[in-house]
Amino acid sequence: MATIPTPEQGKPILDFSAGTFDGNSNLIQSRNGATEHVNGDDVADYVNSSRIYNGLDTTAKTTVRAINEVNGKIMIFPNAGSHNSIYRGKYLGNAVTEAQYVAIAAGTFDDMYIGDYWTINGVNWRIAHFDYWLHCGDTETTTHHVVVVPDTILYSANMNETNTTEGGYLLSKMRGGITYQGNLAQAKTIIESAFGSAHILSHRELLSSASGSSGATAWTWADSTVDLINEVMAYGCKVWANAGYDVGIDKEQLALFRHDVSRLTTRAVWWLRSADSSADFACVNLNGNATGNGASYSRGVRPAFALCS
Repeated sequence: MATIPTPEQGKPILDFSAGTFDGNSNLIQSRNGATEHVNGDDVADYVNSSRIYNGLDTTAKTTVRAINEVNGKIMIFPNAGSHNSIYRGKYLGNAVTEAQYVAIAAGTFDDMYIGDYWTINGVNWRIAHFDYWLHCGDTETTTHHVVVVPDTILYSANMNETNTTEGGYLLSKMRGGITYQGNLAQAKTIIESAFGSAHILSHRELLSSASGSSGATAWTWADSTVDLINEVMAYGCKVWANAGYDVGIDKEQLALFRHDVSRLTTRAVWWLRSADSSADFACVNLNGNATGNGASYSRGVRPAFALCS
């Protein structure tokens, strides 16, 4: 039997419309223009095993039309849940197109999948999740969006001047409070330069705002456009940081890291926003292990943000 190509949203797996069937072989033309020969007996077996002849909508009960009808019902649905379930890793170009922004606004995410990426200003910006923050927040997020992370760190910086997590992530030197007066401001500038500030989603986040010997002890709602991710977004669970104050609304692993855990490892140490003690914030080690470092250390900045129309 022929190898079935990856389906595209709302389209049949195979298109037999340009094929011919002579009882011995069938010339199949797929949507990407590739052709292959399939044994006629295999085609007939496929149709007959599906038991669809009597239930066909098409009036012409032929093998080719039968397969087209069956395959036409097998599709990727145009929504976040469906697109979050597929890893592709396709290069999408050097800019987000107008058509892509329209698809994001509609929440259909046509021809965009987890792992797909744009290369802009020398950085691979990779799709990590669809509609991660939809319906969350003390003010509800209702805008469809695509969460993006860079493949590599953007630069290195410390979380605080000394080894303390006092003030949690929100009041750290990295975040710099609710107005981004800290080290993360540089990342905002880089991201806005690549995509334009109008296309960066602003949503509400519940961020740690105090910390003690066992990690975060309080949280505060704040506007968010660009932020470090927490342990749950990276690993799917808490590792070194034990407090729910570091989780907030970001309680699910990003689909990118769920599908391809190798994307976590950049061969550089990079910060997570979770405080694991009074002195350390969590980070992803260059060797791939989950770890934590003193807040004064200079480590990689690899934030997440979301594109919107």
